[in-house]
Amino acid sequence: MRASLFVVGAILASPVMAQTTVTPGQYQVVSVIESMSMPNMPPEMMKMMQGKSTTMKICITEEDTKRDPKKMMGADKNCQVKRMDISGGKMDAEMSCKTEQGPMTMVMNGSYTPTGYEIRSEMRGAMNVKSRMSAKRIGNCK
Repeated sequence: MRASLFVVGAILASPVMAQTTVTPGQYQVVSVIESMSMPNMPPEMMKMMQGKSTTMKICITEEDTKRDPKKMMGADKNCQVKRMDISGGKMDAEMSCKTEQGPMTMVMNGSYTPTGYEIRSEMRGAMNVKSRMSAKRIGNCK
């Protein structure tokens, strides 16, 4: 689950950073799982995951801000960006993927500034997860 949060963090950070006048640098990303469900997962385990916070650091370079946001979201033969609107300090996006566990859809919406963002996401498929993420620039990349 921690690895998947890292991927989500990178995916969420990239399109926001790519289409704004973002300040390149090191960002601290905090992700909180609000709810989750998965077939065959014991209720006790689900309860332990809910409310769990994960903090990570990512580096956004000047080059990152110039990349195609759809590619940065992971669009490839298995994933398709269905909707992406990043403008006026708001973000609204949807992506669908074919995974080994079956189809998955991720919906994201939130707000951003040149030095951070607040985003809510919902992943639906074999595992359903609602989460919120926030990021803020904490300095230059190390």
